[in-house]
Amino acid sequence: MAIPVIDLFAGPGGLGEGFSSLRDEGGKPLFRVRLSVEKDAHAHKTLELRSFFRQFPDGEVPEEYYRYIRGEGITSRPRSPGRKHGVLNSQKKTQKR
Repeated sequence: MAIPVIDLFAGPGGLGEGFSSLRDEGGKPLFRVRLSVEKDAHAHKTLELRSFFRQFPDGEVPEEYYRYIRGEGITSRPRSPGRKHGVLNSQKKTQKR
């Protein structure tokens, strides 16, 4: 049975990746990341993606994962007015009359 790991202040997950990569002589994981805590949105997105990846046995990751990583077939939604880089823009533009 794998030893559970809780990764606080995880960042993009380097420590968890290290634990997850360790295997016993039979190829079974020695550790399993059970929980990662991170407040940065970009790092959190990386943690989610890596958690998805680790759920598959070696060599059995779906091709869709790799297409997503390569950015193939991904379209972004247009930003709503008043937003810039995902943050509400508090500076209102005024029209000259």
